[in-house]
Amino acid sequence: MKTQNSISILLMVLIALSCTNGQKNQIHYKKHMSHNKTYEVEVPTYFTQIKSGDNLMAFSHERDYTILLIDVFKDGENLYSYAETSVDKTSDKFSYTSYEQSDSSYFFSSNGAIKYYHLFMSKQISGNDYIISLSTTMPKTDAEEIIHHIYESLVPHSNEMEVIDGKVAPKGKTGNFSTRSTNYYSIEYPREWKVLTNVDQMTDAYIGASNDLLGFTIVFFDTDYSLAEINEESNSQMRQLDAKFSENKKTTINGQPCYKSVFEYEMAGRKMKNISYVFKKGDTMYSVKFGSDPKEVNDNIALIEKIIKTFQIK
Repeated sequence: MKTQNSISILLMVLIALSCTNGQKNQIHYKKHMSHNKTYEVEVPTYFTQIKSGDNLMAFSHERDYTILLIDVFKDGENLYSYAETSVDKTSDKFSYTSYEQSDSSYFFSSNGAIKYYHLFMSKQISGNDYIISLSTTMPKTDAEEIIHHIYESLVPHSNEMEVIDGKVAPKGKTGNFSTRSTNYYSIEYPREWKVLTNVDQMTDAYIGASNDLLGFTIVFFDTDYSLAEINEESNSQMRQLDAKFSENKKTTINGQPCYKSVFEYEMAGRKMKNISYVFKKGDTMYSVKFGSDPKEVNDNIALIEKIIKTFQIK
């Protein structure tokens, strides 16, 4: 009787395990943007970003000994040469065999009981050739699903914008304001001001008066730094230019924590005053910086505060 009960319990456990093993865990993804804002890509949510700079993004996951790299090829590199030089085929611990090769993919698997995968894919977007490199001990099907998802989701950065004319501004807003709304943020500004996009690799937009006497820039990118570290790094760079700070405090705008800094400095013999707001939501840092001649800034404090209070992070 005891034996029959034990066998029954064992069978139930085995059946439960087989059912569990037969259910594939769904992989959830999160969108990331390159440091220079040239592309966006979806990466598993449980991956940790360990590096970001220009086109390069690197992620890791310790449990599966996973390293994910996304970057542009260097001059003279291609998928075949990159993969061949990245996989150590002379290692004493592992030997590797290529099991899939096409125009856009080159996959390797280690031989032996312990399986280690090196998967490489290349994709061209906006005239740049990108390499996606995934090294991992996770199951083959998961690794291949992830790298193919990354490949499909790797697209040029979308800077889609909807400008809402002041006449149809949301209820309660002033009639002489327009709204810049992107996939990442929205902000209102005087309707007659101009909007310049893609000013440089870092600046998403400059919005200012036509006479350039007053305006602001919007910058955002992914970073591992905390909000306090971002603020200190930014202020440290300004101190190197002998900037004098009159204010540096943590505050809240629309429920979003941020640092507000006010400082003055000279550039090319011209006195300047900036009011800077730095935010972080998720992995993304946002900076909204107003700047101009000190008198212009001082004369328009109410307008600056009105504009920044409309800044919404999506």
